[in-house]
Amino acid sequence: MAKKLRWTPSETIQIAHDEIGVAARHLDRLGDRGITAAFLDETRGLVEGASAALSGQPVRLGAQKGSTQAVLQAQATAGRIAVAIRGAVERVFPKRNDIHKVMGVGAVDPGASVVKALAAVEAVLEGAASYPAEVATAGVLPRDLDALRASRDVLRTSEGTQENAKDAKKAGTAARDDVLQDLTRRVDRILAAAELEFVEERDILAEFRGPIPTKTRTKKPPSEG
Repeated sequence: MAKKLRWTPSETIQIAHDEIGVAARHLDRLGDRGITAAFLDETRGLVEGASAALSGQPVRLGAQKGSTQAVLQAQATAGRIAVAIRGAVERVFPKRNDIHKVMGVGAVDPGASVVKALAAVEAVLEGAASYPAEVATAGVLPRDLDALRASRDVLRTSEGTQENAKDAKKAGTAARDDVLQDLTRRVDRILAAAELEFVEERDILAEFRGPIPTKTRTKKPPSEG
């Protein structure tokens, strides 16, 4: 059973549509935070699918066609970055078994599956947090770790899209609500990235916040008598 929606279906679709437009204008600043052209294209596909479902049509998303490929690409990317960081640490600190163990140095092909790719990402990030000086000495830059986090986020999103694609037997309303929930999560990702990237640029932040409905108090009619 789908969770309660944050906004009405029509609001969710419109908000996602508007946020895609704002993010597209600032894509050069958001790419390393996981808000990429591919991410926005997938989100547009979800908007189209949700719009069709709202009008009574079956949920058939264009984005679903490439969902499996998206997962394979994301897990390969996450695996390559993790391997590169592990390799740098191992070369600079060949005898530091303590760091190797935490970071999973020597693990077999982290890009072989979603589970292995995510495990590799978490291990590398844990190692970077536990041994920041050594990791920096190995030449790993903050943007390398940012890229790793971004690949993890894309992988999680792609995996979720794939699961939606596989679940074709759901009832129409439940399937539609799953898509709307996915759109809501994507809106949250765009907003989170914007809040970090434009923390000192209030005018740009206002563009991202603008499509989000605000709660308004409704005045009660005056009592008679």
